[in-house]
Amino acid sequence: MEDGFGVSKNRVQRLLQRIQYRAVMSRKRKGYPKTSSINARPNLLDRQFLPEQPNEVWASDITQVYCNEGWLYVCVVIDLFSRAVIGYSQGRRATTDLVMRAYRNAKSTSGLKRLDGVLCHSDQGAQYKSDLLVRWLNNQGATISMSRKGNCWDNACVESFFSLMKKQWLHPQGVQPLSYMRNRVTNYIDNIYNQWRVHGTHGEVPLVRYKKIS
Repeated sequence: MEDGFGVSKNRVQRLLQRIQYRAVMSRKRKGYPKTSSINARPNLLDRQFLPEQPNEVWASDITQVYCNEGWLYVCVVIDLFSRAVIGYSQGRRATTDLVMRAYRNAKSTSGLKRLDGVLCHSDQGAQYKSDLLVRWLNNQGATISMSRKGNCWDNACVESFFSLMKKQWLHPQGVQPLSYMRNRVTNYIDNIYNQWRVHGTHGEVPLVRYKKIS
């Protein structure tokens, strides 16, 4: 039409198909079932992302990475004081066990015997509202906080971590075997992000140095 030719969409489609053009469809995001309000908790963190000491606030979330064999799910626990990933886990399914392993890893890394006084923040995903996880956190003495429903900004620090990991480290690789992406995630967290990633909240000091001087 812009060049002065009046044609219908069907004619354009036939002409493009004749020269082997095909529409590229974006991959549909996997839908998740609606979760109930059972075990939901108020947003006690309230976007106060600058705690004054380690093990005061932990934030957690799950993301997914597409691989040749399907989805790889990654759960992380971030200490908002240092912004270090102190616990993480990976798996083929986004289950409560995935989250439990990340929290247990965080507890081991932190050196805490219990989680008394730790504010554990997450979204309202079914994994975080499960009876098993809520009971474990309660038994550990942790205080549970959850983002408002459908509000990703309430957990912005973890969302930002996932965004950087994917844009800088995973997406440029394209779709790869699941084992390759597992190793890629591990290498990013352990050797790149937790060591040399600089943070504006730390005055642009790499994490490995910030933890020594703080």
